[in-house]
Amino acid sequence: MRATTSLLAASALVSGVVAHAHDSHHAHSQARALPSTWHHASDHPVHALFQRDDATSSPEPGSAAWVATYPTDKPDPSTMPQAWKDALAAAISSGKIPNFAPSVSDPTTGLPSYPPGSDLKSVTGFCVSNQGCRVPGDIWDAPDGVWGLGFDDGPLPSSDKLYQFLQQNNQRATHFFIGKNIVAHIPEFNTAFKTLQDDIAVHTWSHPQMTTLDNDHVVAELGYTLQAIRDLTGGRLAKYWRPPTGDIDARVSAIAREVFGMDAIIWNNDPRDWALSDTPPPTTPDQVSSEIAGWLKGPKSPGVIILEHELTDTTVNIFMQNYPIGKAAGWKIMPVSNSSAWRNAADDTSAPTSMPLVLAGSGGSGSATGGAGSASSTGTGAAGTTGTGASGSKTTGTSSGSTTGTGKPADSTTKSGAAQVVKSWSLMGAAMAVMSMFVLA
Repeated sequence: MRATTSLLAASALVSGVVAHAHDSHHAHSQARALPSTWHHASDHPVHALFQRDDATSSPEPGSAAWVATYPTDKPDPSTMPQAWKDALAAAISSGKIPNFAPSVSDPTTGLPSYPPGSDLKSVTGFCVSNQGCRVPGDIWDAPDGVWGLGFDDGPLPSSDKLYQFLQQNNQRATHFFIGKNIVAHIPEFNTAFKTLQDDIAVHTWSHPQMTTLDNDHVVAELGYTLQAIRDLTGGRLAKYWRPPTGDIDARVSAIAREVFGMDAIIWNNDPRDWALSDTPPPTTPDQVSSEIAGWLKGPKSPGVIILEHELTDTTVNIFMQNYPIGKAAGWKIMPVSNSSAWRNAADDTSAPTSMPLVLAGSGGSGSATGGAGSASSTGTGAAGTTGTGASGSKTTGTSSGSTTGTGKPADSTTKSGAAQVVKSWSLMGAAMAVMSMFVLA
């Protein structure tokens, strides 16, 4: 819904963290595909945070009165439900949320910055994505041979063309929806959910740089988007989210996981389709399309998660041009949030097996046991700390893999409807045009 400068791409230019497109040198493992869904089971503890009011007093979901109950722009955490505040407080008091201050957006580069001497690259430290660190549990790569299909920034009027194409090709995908856009474009949302029966994931309420927010604002950005999705889908709560620009660190990741039970899905290939609306654009539709085609014709290990957008007719057309290439190349194309690609358990309630997951690294086994009403699970990956929040407990590991991936830039000034906020960062534009052959983290 916006076209601005790439945060992680820009950070790679500044920090020198560069990886070739579709770099397969970092650790990854093939996950066994088994049935699952994009949303939590109905008995998951996180549902306790989203209790509906009495039906006689609650506005009908999708009505004007219902829309009026949501923030018009940036959410105010002081007015968010007490249950969310309590869940955050419980996670903090139990030591499950790293205790460090938010980043500060650098006025020159626009990149999030931290105090000098901070450990930004270690999973035992701040583990900042634009410094090449992958928080264990967050997803960057698809399983071998899988094209994890997902689209950011909808729903928008431009989404209709994409949805028609997906329906014609009997192809399901994941939609990382912005909360403000959900309440502004309910018909498009309903098409994605009801007609296509696609997967829905969270892309925050107002598309900010998440690491620059304090804990309360992180909760509000995620919680209101989850609430809107829940209201319009008959009570479903998404398991996955994507931080705008890929801007995430250990603190933000822990809040999403411990409070709301959500894992982040990033990407390992960024063709920069989001930059086509910049003024001037640092790339062209042909260049973007060529990059995607190259990845789809390339190696299948690891699988690809390509950052794509239902942002404009142009970005949708680029996907449509390359979809036949992916099919012809033999990729298994599936929603990137399809848990069967990531979870090696028979269903949402069964314990996983000891098969390696597709995570940012490998290591010893880790386990998590929830408190009252939470599920207990044991999985593989790096050994880590056991976290307990209102949504149940999760294990966060302590191992990382090498970095790939980039991100589109944050722009917290979002207009509803198809209006775009175009923000060109001339310092980085020329440099990023040269980097179109790379995936940057």
